Amino acid sequence: MTFGIEKSATMVIKPMNFQSPPNYSDSTFYLGMNAIPKVSSYVYQGIPFSDDLLLEHIISHMHFKVRKSLLSFTRFFSNKLIPIVYKKKVLQSFVISKVIYYFPLLGSNKSKTARIQTLINTGLFWCIGFFSKNGKTNSENNDYIRHNSTMSTYALSWDLSIPPIAGICAALQIKSFAKWSKLNCIIKDLIKSIPKMPYYSWTNESRTL
Repeated sequence: MTFGIEKSATMVIKPMNFQSPPNYSDSTFYLGMNAIPKVSSYVYQGIPFSDDLLLEHIISHMHFKVRKSLLSFTRFFSNKLIPIVYKKKVLQSFVISKVIYYFPLLGSNKSKTARIQTLINTGLFWCIGFFSKNGKTNSENNDYIRHNSTMSTYALSWDLSIPPIAGICAALQIKSFAKWSKLNCIIKDLIKSIPKMPYYSWTNESRTL
């Protein structure tokens, strides 16, 4: 087996408070006589990792992808001839699914999904036909427009059966822990304590936006 040097790279993980001393350079690794290129960020399975492993970079990347996907369906959601059930399906399949892909990193921490939740809330209102008169977003808040101040996102989420992102990610993470603990590989040793999921699960219990 041979490795192509052009398809290889090394990334040194540094602590958040790391300060490079004078004349510092990362270690160089070799394949044969060839030095492997050094990078400060790397995309693995569609997820960008930086050399400090900060989650904020990943969340910003996820926010960009979700927002781009949502806005690409603006004309579709604004079409009043399309039934709500189809709009809901599109929102789940092409917008929410992009967030779910990152669920192992998000878990049930609402602070990690707050920005994304505002985009999903916008999609919920678009599903039922609430748009601004000029069809543009508010310049003060490009992510979320509450077109009807008397309408609750809680009630709308309940009616459309779309739980909060934090609830969805938490439920998926717990199910993954239960599955991973039965695998015959190294990840089994990493799952030491599995949180118990009651019958009234996170997905049903955390419908608070």
